[in-house]
Amino acid sequence: MEDNGDQSVVGQRISTSTDARYFAALVPLLNCTRLLVHGLSLVTNEDLIKSVTREGKPEELLRGPLYYVLVLIVCSLLFWRESPIGVVALSMMCGGDGIADIMGRRFGVHKIPYNLQKSWCGSISMFIVGFLVSIGPAVDMYTNNQRRSLLYIPPARALTMDMSVSGTLVQDAGATFLVVAGAYGLVSGFDTLTKRNIIQQISTSTDARYFAALVPLLNCARLLVHGLSLVTNEDLIKSVTREGKPEELLRGPLYYVLVLIVCSLFFWRESPIGVVALSMMCGGDGIADIMGRRFGVHKIPYNLQKSWCGSVSMFIVGFLVSIGMLFYFSMFGYFELDWYPTIGRVALVALVATLVESLPTKGGVDDNISVPMASMLLAYLTFSFQA
Repeated sequence: MEDNGDQSVVGQRISTSTDARYFAALVPLLNCTRLLVHGLSLVTNEDLIKSVTREGKPEELLRGPLYYVLVLIVCSLLFWRESPIGVVALSMMCGGDGIADIMGRRFGVHKIPYNLQKSWCGSISMFIVGFLVSIGPAVDMYTNNQRRSLLYIPPARALTMDMSVSGTLVQDAGATFLVVAGAYGLVSGFDTLTKRNIIQQISTSTDARYFAALVPLLNCARLLVHGLSLVTNEDLIKSVTREGKPEELLRGPLYYVLVLIVCSLFFWRESPIGVVALSMMCGGDGIADIMGRRFGVHKIPYNLQKSWCGSVSMFIVGFLVSIGMLFYFSMFGYFELDWYPTIGRVALVALVATLVESLPTKGGVDDNISVPMASMLLAYLTFSFQA
């Protein structure tokens, strides 16, 4: 959300006050308390235990999950947003270590000699994903001059009860309350839907694809209305366009949701074709634009609007996101895959999609269409699934 100078809770969220870190740390602190209560079996919550533990034992909550939120608290208090140290640490923990566990468990055949519990696949995945997740936010902190020092811990000071300080305190307290209430409200809402079998009923119905397609369809209608200037919404236009023109909504953003509709209707969850196509469009093409704009110094000879950095990033991230999503869907039994051939097929799709994305598009087909369509076609041919 853009900063329009509004100091309200909704417009500004957490303030720029040095004390804001303490309010932000309350969110993981509450989660820490929750883990302690359930980990010590003072309160029983089977759904929580099953969702964040491996063996279904309450005491597991006092290890990995608890360490996780403790690191969040430390990074919030010591580094906050003035230093890239916390950003990189959290990116490596959440992105790098997270993908290492998934990839290592699924493809970790070749073990590391000095630790047979770890694999080369998991370690390499951690390095690549951790680096990519870290680099964007860390660079933004430098370029926006938001970093004051590598390790900045503000001196303790008494809170003066003037109007400005009390205003930021109310703002930060309100923002913290909204974040906590919203997060727990969302989780509780999904828990309630799951317990009442509402989500399962939608998921198991053969007509579920049509209901699922309503979500991007409504967004499609919204883009058409604002893109044709029938209704004006400056916030929407600024957030999803590059030049701030309403007609831009009728190109890339509209193509994006149209592809979502097509994948929902034709492929749904029974085929990896739609999963791979969307992964390449959302993950691969998305990171290509970010990395290319930030680090795209060396241009591709046949298209000076694209860079080697963007294309390489698209291939790597698109491939990893595709494998991760296929693994996720296969865990629920939506389809079964022979993983070693699948890795090669996904790599081929990622390579072709990357080449398509790198082609000049001026006066041609937008890459929000060409990338998923090329991915769909090649995935259909390689996976031999009937759409």
